[in-house]
Amino acid sequence: MCKKAICIFIFCLSLFFALFDGIYAGENEIREKLKEIFGEVAVEEIVPADLPGLYAVFTKGNPVFFYDERGYVFFGEIWSINGTNYTVALSVKRALKKLKEQGINPLFYIGKGRKEVYLFMNPECPHCKEVLSHLKKYESEIRVGIYPVMFPYFQSGYVLTMSILCSKNPEEELFNIISGRSFPNVSFDTCTQDRIRFLQDTLEKISKLGISSIPILIVDNEVIIGSILPRISQTIEAFIKSGR
Repeated sequence: MCKKAICIFIFCLSLFFALFDGIYAGENEIREKLKEIFGEVAVEEIVPADLPGLYAVFTKGNPVFFYDERGYVFFGEIWSINGTNYTVALSVKRALKKLKEQGINPLFYIGKGRKEVYLFMNPECPHCKEVLSHLKKYESEIRVGIYPVMFPYFQSGYVLTMSILCSKNPEEELFNIISGRSFPNVSFDTCTQDRIRFLQDTLEKISKLGISSIPILIVDNEVIIGSILPRISQTIEAFIKSGR
């Protein structure tokens, strides 16, 4: 069973693993065993992963993994053989689910298509600009919900995002800014208080979700991290052709 697991995933163990006695198939049993080994652990959620017997245990940030078949706990990242960071992808799906549950809609949408996808991005991020420019060619087929993510090293990200949100046409302003055709000229004084509160509330909620890298594109429940344009095209085109 271990060999089978290794063939499917590459386990990058950043700290250590703990070996448990016995098999713990239920969520309550997993919680109790974690508590027994590590003390009081603030477990938010335990969800089955793609590999049978593997569970993602969410505390804060990215999950740890409990492997039921052999009783291991893995700390670190799991990568699929096609190059997908499964740990981050699972965290992003959970983040999007939590945003929807909290009623936090995308800041705005780009495109006029029927099929909806989501992009976590920052207008100052070079790779985000690449993805946005690439997505524009699908604007008649898809509708992209934009979720802004702030990092300290993108010092102008907040001002740029506010300028986009407070403009008369956010989609047009977004592409003008990322292409260098315009510079933000909207201030707190010229933006409505409702939009400022919406932006601040959205940013606050997103900041608590543990998103550590951008761009992240979610297409039909598939997560694409980074500006991997051929894979983005392949995934979006398959989504467009599907009946979903």
